[in-house]
Amino acid sequence: MSNAMSRPFGCFKKKTVLLVGEGPCEWAFLKHLVGLFQTRSGAFAAHVENAHGGSPEIVLHSTKKLLRQREYDACVILMDTDRPWPSSLPKSIGKTRMVYAKAAPCLEGLLLQIVGLGGYSMHTPTEACKRLAYDTYVVEKHRTEPSAYARSFTQELLLKRRGTCPALDAILRELQ
Repeated sequence: MSNAMSRPFGCFKKKTVLLVGEGPCEWAFLKHLVGLFQTRSGAFAAHVENAHGGSPEIVLHSTKKLLRQREYDACVILMDTDRPWPSSLPKSIGKTRMVYAKAAPCLEGLLLQIVGLGGYSMHTPTEACKRLAYDTYVVEKHRTEPSAYARSFTQELLLKRRGTCPALDAILRELQ
């Protein structure tokens, strides 16, 4: 008997997605996104992990360790671009398709890009991005909590801005 035949009527296999944030702030933002877009009866099941910072090589190593524990259909890694990325990134690890979301130059730069802040560019220094983001959009002392992103980064805004923000679009594409 085939697998499809043994499942109850109306059941389907959900797409499984692992989202890995470079550090605790990226983890909190990804967790916020999953909270907005994941539903019990939705087409995907997402799990968010924190790679605990470091170089892109360390983040990739942490992700590989996570993927040895469980197989996913896709894995999204959200990393800053303030440190050089390896020249070659794997397109898949095992059977898991890899997606890389570049937060340029850092998560706070990505947040400024999402809100469409004038005067910000990908070449704005990291410290200036952090100051702008924490002064206006995220309470700095709560930046490692998913709820800190709820006020400024609504589902409506995220869907509206995904077309102008490649990193956001890459993440949301997997959460469908």
